[in-house]
Amino acid sequence: MPEDSQMKELRLSVVVAVCLITVLFLWVAETGWAQVPGQGTLTIVEPDGKPGAGCTLEHASVKAQISGFISRVYLIQTFSQS
Repeated sequence: MPEDSQMKELRLSVVVAVCLITVLFLWVAETGWAQVPGQGTLTIVEPDGKPGAGCTLEHASVKAQISGFISRVYLIQTFSQS
């Protein structure tokens, strides 16, 4: 029955790995370690390097061209200064 013992070890390893990954994701979400900027805003950087006022996104236009394994994507975003 060595195969049964190996299967138990494999299952335990998978459970431990899933638990560790879950704890890592919860820690990142709780601490804000990998904060993502808000959607639809462009932050102006002041001359002293500090974030300034935000500009809101008014319009976004996406155009994609695909030819075989090659693609080209054009993104045009229009912001307004509040």
